[in-house]
Amino acid sequence: MASCGGTDNPHGATEAHPPAPKLAEEIGRLETLLHDSTGSRRIASELMRRYQDFYNFYPNDQRAAGYLFKAADLARGLKKPKVCIDLLTTLHDAFPDDPKADQVAFLVAFEYEQGLRDTTMARNYYRKVIELHPASMWAREAEKNLKLLEMTEDEMIEFLQSQNSPS
Repeated sequence: MASCGGTDNPHGATEAHPPAPKLAEEIGRLETLLHDSTGSRRIASELMRRYQDFYNFYPNDQRAAGYLFKAADLARGLKKPKVCIDLLTTLHDAFPDDPKADQVAFLVAFEYEQGLRDTTMARNYYRKVIELHPASMWAREAEKNLKLLEMTEDEMIEFLQSQNSPS
């Protein structure tokens, strides 16, 4: 494999790969624009792409995991569940020791359930959360969601009625 940068570039960046500080500065500018524009889809899409660029160009940078998480959040907000799932899966696999790894695993399952309405995949991923992160609060949440997904229609109606009845 060829190197991205020469010896005079400590960040390994080329014209196609801006230096990490410059890319982080651009991300900050876009974050401000997005906040000030009350949710422009164009800005959100561009910011999501820049977050992904940062991870792709600088996967070992301390900001990479956080930027991937933010990219997934934007994808969810932009109603792009497949992109969101891909980003969360990459995040979980690339940073298995990250303090948010259990939450990220849960969000993959949740996005399958809510974003794609794919209950089969949601069940599989909720089970994976329980398997990989058994002691976490997200494993307990996964157990709850798994139980709800496995209920019959009648069981769901009974459950909902019991939740709404006065104590």
